[in-house]
Amino acid sequence: MLGVLANPGFESFGTERRRIPLVRPLARIALIGIGAWLCWGASHFGKAERIMEQAQFTGIDEDMGLKKIDLLRQAKEIDPDNFYLYYTSGQTWMAALNGGMPDIVAKSFVEKALADFDYARTLYPYDYINYQNIALCLTWLRRYDEAETMLKEAIRWAPNHNPPWMDYARFLTQQGRLKEAEEAYEKARRGAYHERIVDTEIALLRQRMKAEGIPTMLDAPKPE
Repeated sequence: MLGVLANPGFESFGTERRRIPLVRPLARIALIGIGAWLCWGASHFGKAERIMEQAQFTGIDEDMGLKKIDLLRQAKEIDPDNFYLYYTSGQTWMAALNGGMPDIVAKSFVEKALADFDYARTLYPYDYINYQNIALCLTWLRRYDEAETMLKEAIRWAPNHNPPWMDYARFLTQQGRLKEAEEAYEKARRGAYHERIVDTEIALLRQRMKAEGIPTMLDAPKPE
C-alpha cells in the first residue's frame, strides 16, 4: 500500500505514464481510516485488558472478591463480547464462597456465577470447561437434571479428555448411580490425560460398591 502511494504512476518503456483516477486519494483515505481504527481499538480494548489484569492481581479474601468483581464489571462494560471476562467473573463468584456464609448469600453468589458462565457460553460455546462450571453451579442449586445435561455437553465437546468424564463420574457417585459412575471413571482412565487421581477415585468407588453388594466390572466373568 505504501509503495503504491509513493509511486507517482505506472509506466513502461515506450509508453506514457498512466494513472487510474481516484486510486491514490482513495488509498490514502483507506490507510488513514485503518490506522485510526487500529488506534481506537488499541485505546478502547486496551483499557479493558488493563482493568482485567488489575483484577487478576486482586485478592478475594478481604472483601469476598467484591473488588475483583467490580473491576471485571468495568471491563465487561468496555468489552461486552469478551468471553474470558465473564468466565473469570463466574470463577471469582464461586471462589468467594465459604462455609460461614449465610445460605441466602451463598445462593446469590452461585446464581451470579451461573449467569456469568451461561453468558460466556453464548459468546463461546466450544469451551468444555465452561460447561463443567455451569454444571457445578446447577449441582449446588440442586438442579440435577440440568447439571447432568451440561456435563454431557462437556463430554460431547471433549470426549477424549478425562476432566469432563471425571466430573460426570463424581456427579453420578453423588447421585448414588454407582454402576454408571464406574463406567464413567473407566472412560476417564482411557482419556488423553490420564491422572493417578482417576485410579484412586475408582478404587474408592469399588470399595463402596462392594460394601453395598454391587458387583463391579472387576467381578465380571473373564472370557475363556
